[in-house]
Amino acid sequence: MKILYAMTVALVYQVATNPFVLSAILLLAGLWGWAAAVLATWTALNILAVCIARWTYSRVGGGRIFTCPDWLFILGNEQEGYLPPWYVERRKGWPWWLIAFEWVWWRNKARNLPFVSWLKWLHVPKGELVTTAQKLLGADIRIRQRGWMVEVEYFTATRFGDFGPRLDHPDEWGGVSWAFRPWGKL
Repeated sequence: MKILYAMTVALVYQVATNPFVLSAILLLAGLWGWAAAVLATWTALNILAVCIARWTYSRVGGGRIFTCPDWLFILGNEQEGYLPPWYVERRKGWPWWLIAFEWVWWRNKARNLPFVSWLKWLHVPKGELVTTAQKLLGADIRIRQRGWMVEVEYFTATRFGDFGPRLDHPDEWGGVSWAFRPWGKL
């Protein structure tokens, strides 16, 4: 039951914060106009975010980051900013604004939600971390639980899955970062 719970909560969270998944669901439902509106709005907001971004200091890590102002915080990235050095390195020769736009549009999603005070309960775990591990059908399964939050991971020789809040990183990104990766490659 814990596994189903973790997968459901993680999936709902990922859909709610990912405009691409939301648009795909709207397309499958035959709501083409709504899907186009979601993507157009997302693109316009991200262009605005990059145009008004500035250098500041991260509230999470303390380092210098390039991100949007607080009033557009939902598109910001307090952890790494829009121009993390490792990402810029992978895109040598690209203009800075294109790197920043690609980061915020495709990779960043709308995940600054830990900074919304009434949503903090979704991101800051309470209670003791309890981890259990077992083997199931040739996969290593690890279940972590802290309060109401449950994270499930599985590992095979070549694949992994991660469902729910990443409770093994309590100091990361506003408390926990959420994952729904059913077919990751090792």
